[in-house]
Amino acid sequence: ALYLSKLSDKVTIIHRRDKFRAQAAIVNRLLTSSVRVLLSTTLSEIKGDGKRVTSAVLNDLKKGVSYEEPFDAVFGFVGNLPRTELFPEIAKNSAGFIATDSGLATSVPGIWAAGDVRDTAFRQITTAAGDGAIAAHNAGEYIAENF
Repeated sequence: ALYLSKLSDKVTIIHRRDKFRAQAAIVNRLLTSSVRVLLSTTLSEIKGDGKRVTSAVLNDLKKGVSYEEPFDAVFGFVGNLPRTELFPEIAKNSAGFIATDSGLATSVPGIWAAGDVRDTAFRQITTAAGDGAIAAHNAGEYIAENF
C-alpha cells in the first residue's frame, strides 16, 4: 500500500481486524501516510464492466452493514496458508509453519526448510532467498559429513 501510494493519489487498505499485527513502525508509517485504512471491514464482491474494475462491495463488521464503493483496481492479499502437508512428520507451529533451528534444519535430520513455509517473522522474497542460501549451505555440509 505504501508503495502504491507513490503511484496513485488514492489507495485504500481493507483489513478485517480492528487493528494491525504488523511491526509498529510499519503501521505508524501507514497510518501517517495518504493511504486510507478501513479496519473491521471485509470485501465481499468486486464489480466491473467487463473491461475493468468499477466498484467493490464492502462489509463494515462493526456496524453490520454492506455498501458499494467505486474502485479502479483491486490487489488481493489475504493471509498465508503454508503448504506443508507434504511433510506430516516434520514439527510445525500451531499455524502449520515448519519449525527450524538457526541453520534452517527441521525436526527430521536431512530436511531443511526455507522461505514462506517456515516459522519466521518475515515472509518476503529477499528473506526467502537468504533462507535458501543458508539451507543449501547447511544441507551441503550435512551431505559431505554423512555420505
